[in-house]
Amino acid sequence: MITMSEKTKFPKFKTMQEMMDFYYPASPEEIQKVDAPLLSSTTGWWNTVFGAKAWAQLNYEANVFAVLPKKPWSQTGWRVESAYPLAAASWPVGGIAENAAPLTSDSLMPTWLELETDPKSVWNHFETSDVATFLSTVDDSIDAVGELRRVMGDFHVSQINEMLMGDVDTVAGDNIESLDRVVSNIAEESLVDAGDGDIYGIDRTSDAWADAVVNHNSDTDRPLTLKIVDETLKDIWSNGGKPNLIITGYDTLMEWQGLLEAQRRYMPGTTVVPSFAGVQGAAPGVEAGFMVSTYHGIPIIPTHRCMGDAISNIYMLDTNYIHIRVAKPTQYIEQTDPLAIDRFGMVGGYYTMAELVCTRFNVHGKIRDLEAA
Repeated sequence: MITMSEKTKFPKFKTMQEMMDFYYPASPEEIQKVDAPLLSSTTGWWNTVFGAKAWAQLNYEANVFAVLPKKPWSQTGWRVESAYPLAAASWPVGGIAENAAPLTSDSLMPTWLELETDPKSVWNHFETSDVATFLSTVDDSIDAVGELRRVMGDFHVSQINEMLMGDVDTVAGDNIESLDRVVSNIAEESLVDAGDGDIYGIDRTSDAWADAVVNHNSDTDRPLTLKIVDETLKDIWSNGGKPNLIITGYDTLMEWQGLLEAQRRYMPGTTVVPSFAGVQGAAPGVEAGFMVSTYHGIPIIPTHRCMGDAISNIYMLDTNYIHIRVAKPTQYIEQTDPLAIDRFGMVGGYYTMAELVCTRFNVHGKIRDLEAA
């Protein structure tokens, strides 16, 4: 050991090794036994610090809200052409005799109707006291206001997504309408409570012009097949629709992927060595499986909130005729005036005013009553 008198004679070190040799013992035998070591559990020396960030264990994904087109609220109502000028059974019409008087034939007029909906208001907020806000800046605690702003922003968007993924037999009320209620028809109306499928003032039991394509199995689940998918697309195309977006859940996507795996055209395989973060796998091999991203060129967007029974429904949309009409875009509102909120603290929240609007129904489709194979 180094005595105090020796410590007063500091040599000049030329290298770090010389310094280490001087201060550190040459062998473990020179290290003496210590009866009272400093441990992490020693009282008063160390306190657990959790950090100001809270790591979310929750899924706030909102793919449906993100992918649907947004348009400004230019008008509350819209007109639709609900019937041809003449029933299809009488087609074709328009041929007239040579030199005939043009007004001797019957004049024609299509049927127009008016639809309307009011914007829906969505509001999610949080509250903190002055004391809690102050303490979050001086102790080991969550950054109260900052973290709540982040969490509530994610939660607000996820709630709009939840509304868009509501069930056809759940009337929207004050919530934003759902795809399941928009993409419905008279046949599905018989599978739910009377009136649940009505939307925008449309009576689904009589207004056949507002029927979307619904591929169902009378509320009895059946395995997904490619024939079901293709039949639904055929019916939409026959109506003049050009679906450019498919929405479904991850469970149905995996079933769909399994159906397509058998039809995959394989190219000559090459071996690969798996690696992640610089660490390689044990042995080379070939890639297995593939991800379905489109079907007939139509992109598939999965969401964990998709409506369905045993597995998720499939929605085929023509986004030229469906959008979220926005009256007021999502905005953050905060108030700290104690006279306004009647307490010392703050209230913060997110507010959106919008509604799901469909201007043509028969160009959209839905596949329901599905189960895993």
